[in-house]
Amino acid sequence: MTAAGRRAAALALVVLGAITTVFAVFVTPRDDKPELGDILCVLDEAGACTADRIDVPAESWSRLSLLALVGPETPPSLQEGYDRLVTTHSFDPPLRPAA
Repeated sequence: MTAAGRRAAALALVVLGAITTVFAVFVTPRDDKPELGDILCVLDEAGACTADRIDVPAESWSRLSLLALVGPETPPSLQEGYDRLVTTHSFDPPLRPAA
C-alpha cells in the first residue's frame, strides 16, 4: 500500500470511530447493487493482497474498492458500506472475464 493509501486508511479509522481489524479489496459487478459484490482479498501487514479468482460470478465488474472491515470474511452491510469505504475505482468499460 502506498503512503497515500496508508494515510487514507488511517483517516478512515478516525472517521469510523472504531478499531478496524482488516482492510480488504472488494469487487462489485454493478454500481447500483453493491450488495452483489464480494471480498477479493484481505491486505496483509505489508499492505499487499493477491486474488486469483472472483468467487461471485458476473458478466462484468464495474468497481474495485478498499474497505475497512471488522473481520476478514465479513463484508459490510448495505447500510454501513459507505462508512467503511476507504477508496474506490470504477472501470469504464467494466472489466470482463477472459474468454
